[in-house]
Parts: sequence; C-alpha cells; structure tokens
Amino acid sequence: MKKTTSVFIIIALIVNLLAALPFASFAVEEEPTVETVDTGIITGDESVKIPVTITGNPGIWSIQIFVLYDADAAYSSVDLTDSVLAEKKLTVFESDMTLTEALEYYFELEDLLDKTGRINYDNTRVVTITVENDSISNLTDDGVLFNVVFDTSQVEAGEYPVNVLCSVYNTINVDDEKIEFTSVNGALFVFDDASDYCLKFGHEFVDGEEYCLHGCGTENPDYNSGSFKVICDGEVFGEFEVGAEVTLPTLALKHDTYGTAYRFFTWSGADVVRGKYSATNETENGRVYTMTMPESDVTLTSDYSYVGDVNGDNRVNSKDLSALKKIITSVLVLDEAGNDRADLDGNDRINSKDISAMKKMLAGSYTVIK
Repeated sequence: MKKTTSVFIIIALIVNLLAALPFASFAVEEEPTVETVDTGIITGDESVKIPVTITGNPGIWSIQIFVLYDADAAYSSVDLTDSVLAEKKLTVFESDMTLTEALEYYFELEDLLDKTGRINYDNTRVVTITVENDSISNLTDDGVLFNVVFDTSQVEAGEYPVNVLCSVYNTINVDDEKIEFTSVNGALFVFDDASDYCLKFGHEFVDGEEYCLHGCGTENPDYNSGSFKVICDGEVFGEFEVGAEVTLPTLALKHDTYGTAYRFFTWSGADVVRGKYSATNETENGRVYTMTMPESDVTLTSDYSYVGDVNGDNRVNSKDLSALKKIITSVLVLDEAGNDRADLDGNDRINSKDISAMKKMLAGSYTVIK
C-alpha cells in the first residue's frame, strides 16, 4: 500500500512541475535567417537592387554579411530604401574585392564557404557589408535588411547566383554574444525578352497605364481610357464614353422548328429606352433601342416576345383570341410586353388586323414576318 501511494505522489509532483513551467518555453522559435531575394531584370537595364532580408531576428547589435556575386554585374552601393534599418541610428561599412582577396582578408570566409558550398564561376567578387548599431540596444526587426545595388548595363542574359554568408564572429548582440544565421541564396535573372521576365516574376500593372510596365505588351485588366464596354449576349458591341447615347442593335425575328415566332422585344440589364415603332426606322422591327452610357461596363441580355401569346401562358390558343378582342374593346389592358405579344403583324398597333391574323394563326395559315 505504501509503495502505491509513493508512485501517485511522484506522478503528482511531475504534473505540478510541468504546469509551473512557462508556456513560452515550448514555443518553436523561427530560425535566424538571412536571404537573398530572387530578382529579375531585362537586358539593358542599367541597375538593379537585390534585397537581402532577415527573419527570425533574435536581436543583434552588429551584423556582417558577405555577398558573393559575378563580377559581370558591377557592385555599386548599399541602399537602405524600404529597409528595417532606414530610421535607425547606425553605421554601415562596405568593401568590394575579389574572392581571393576576401579569403586572405577574412579568415572565417573559408570555413563559411566550406559549410554552404562554393559559387560555381571564376570571376567571383565579394561585397562585405557590416552594420553597427550606434545605440546600446539590439536591432530586432525582420524584413529587408538592405539592398545591394549593381550596375547591370553590360550583363548578358542568364542566371547569376548571388550568395550570402553571415559572419559568426562579427554578428553579435549587445551582450557580445555571437549570433549564428542560416543563409539562403538567391539569384539575379537576366532576360532578353520581357515576356520571359513576366513568365518568371509576373506582370506589373499600375493605375493609369494601359500595359504591363515591363514592356511585354500585356494589357492592364483594370485600365480604363475613359470609355466602357457594352456587351450584348456575350459579344462586345463597342466601347463608349460615359454619358454618351448608345444606339443598341435590334435583333432579327426568329422561328423555332414548329414555326413559332419570337420577336426581339428589348435588352435587359440596364436602363434601355425602347423607341416607338416607325416605318422609316432602318431596323428589323421598326424600333430603335438606346441607353445612356454609365461609368462601368454594361452586360445586356436579349429578351424576346412569343408572338400571339396574348395572355402570357406560353401557348397560343382560343384564349389568346378572346384576350385580343378584349384589348381592342379596352376591356383588357396589358403591359408593354403583353401588347408586343398581341401585335401579330408587328406595326406597333393592336387592331382588327391582328384579330384577323390571330384567326389565321389558329388555323395554321399565318406566318409572322416582322
């Protein structure tokens, strides 16, 4: 019995001990990393900024980074635009030398190269960038640490690795503790053709510009020159300026396999004005359809009337003849769409001629022609 009690006591002590530990001790911290961002240009561009970023920053007072690059892209300067260091009080030291010179000057560079792998080209140069904080505090921000600016006016098309190595001896915090960073290498991609650049890095569009800024000829999907499209039944009818009066197409009468006639009635999807019938109008059914162009694209759908279906029950029979007689005697009043269905001869008037046409239609001897 005593032995069992002792086991329970030990388990309870372990549980209490674990509960007392701060939760943060189990959190997985992001590994300190410096990385070169893949960057692209098109041949002939005179310069390029290649960002070097920092993530998982545990807090540093100074940092020294070796940037290894192909000498065909001549080193120009260090740029702190959009850098996490931009508003800090610090001193930036920089030097540019051949790889051979750098190996002789920086004793740890050989070991760093052995750990990460050497660059596979002969004319390697090394930019050494050292950042020292002028205040007695750690720099803790993540983001773009700095941009390395290169002269690329003479660089031919191709892929050029840009490797970064972080010094162990000269990367420290305010307590003089060495901070070790993992390095992630990138590359400079140089393209002869703008479309190849965009295939790799995507298009770049800005407001007010009709095409991609990189010159590949791709249209800006959000570009507007002051006019908008009118799309009728899925086809672009035209582009018109805001406020313009647009005359829309009038579609032809159509028949199905049973000879049933469907007359184009109007366009739906916007405020369309359906003009009155006129024998002089050069349209299919003597009507003109117009709209005032809004400040947006307009998508319109054609609406047709089932000619002879006076009461709107989707069939033509004696009930429609009865309804037609009531319209003529003003006993029945229909809306505009109903009147269009009752206008069998298509002259925009409902009278005895339509009753005669209806009787012939019911007898199978009348064909709607407009």
